[in-house]
Amino acid sequence: SIHAYLAARQAHLFADGSPYVLLGDFNFKPGDKPYKLVTSGTIKKEDGCTESEASLSLPVGLKSAYAFSCGAEPNFTNFAQTCNHGEPFIDCLDYIFISPHDWVVEEVLKTPHRDNVKGPFPVATEPSDHIMLAASLSLN
Repeated sequence: SIHAYLAARQAHLFADGSPYVLLGDFNFKPGDKPYKLVTSGTIKKEDGCTESEASLSLPVGLKSAYAFSCGAEPNFTNFAQTCNHGEPFIDCLDYIFISPHDWVVEEVLKTPHRDNVKGPFPVATEPSDHIMLAASLSLN
């Protein structure tokens, strides 16, 4: 949670009141404590957090471009096989977060459903273990 907190807080401070976007591979899934922290600005004891995590508070919760546009995060953004695990990992780890009142999400790049892909990645048609995300945004 601390890494998500620091990234979101630093983006907010750096923007200094201007609209901003924070995107990338965050290595947390929707519903995880860091996701809740970034999107709501806080996490609560009911979320299963520690005392120190409960003290983390962001100036604002960020909006996910995909969750806002599609009603949910992509079904997956990462499909990888690791040496130490028999089953491949497939879940959503990548996000496009936007400052909450500054942007209109015009559209997002359609992402495939995990049932419609052959993986794990990378393969000849997918050069990374992460799929591409994109959003068209305009200032509010």
